Amino acid sequence: AHGFSLPMYLWDSTAAGLAAAGFRVIRYDVFGRGWSDRPDVDYDGALFAAQVAELLDSLRVTGPVDLMGLSFGGFVTAHFVAAHPDRVRTLTLVDPVAERVELPRLMRLPLAGPWFWQVMAVPAMAEGQPSDFLHPEHWPDWVERYESQMRYRGFGRALLRSLHALGETDVPAMYRAVAEARVPVLLIWGRQDQTVPFEKSRILLDAIPAAQFVPIDSAGHLPHMEQAAQVRQVMLEFLAGVP
Repeated sequence: AHGFSLPMYLWDSTAAGLAAAGFRVIRYDVFGRGWSDRPDVDYDGALFAAQVAELLDSLRVTGPVDLMGLSFGGFVTAHFVAAHPDRVRTLTLVDPVAERVELPRLMRLPLAGPWFWQVMAVPAMAEGQPSDFLHPEHWPDWVERYESQMRYRGFGRALLRSLHALGETDVPAMYRAVAEARVPVLLIWGRQDQTVPFEKSRILLDAIPAAQFVPIDSAGHLPHMEQAAQVRQVMLEFLAGVP
């Protein structure tokens, strides 16, 4: 599961590496992003967990899977683990969302809030994406790739409703539910992350004390891309160590 608004292509290098190591890899766009539909519904944990379940069912994947969630993908995968612990073998979290996001009061106004969001916030999102990298100059096409998904009606609405859902979620309790499911967890975090700062990792470790924690040096919010070889090796060793 990808991040808040970046679609599944952010997993390109990881998917290729895991597939080369013999794993079957499934990537997808969560509702509202990439090439998935943008339904006019609540974008809450129940919706995202149901989407994962329906995706696995449609592909006839019946055994437990190794889930990976990056940033907002932590919200998605945590809800799936809590709802379907029997369908999960392991969970890998990469710089996951760690706390509620408080929207500006202007964006929370009935009727007017969505309009302000669409006019003021959404147009600037593409230009802000390179800040996820410590060295954005290595990905010169990042903004252009992001912009293609913005042409479709419902993109901004899906993001705003996702933020509303996150703002109403007790995030530490969400991760404590993961710990209660007793699913092995790998936690990876870029030390130079400016989107979900490295010190927020303490929230995850308090909630999931048994998690294996691996900080990644010289990496921002997307350590699996900036330090691809190192992160891939960490993932492979973790997956191999779980019976």
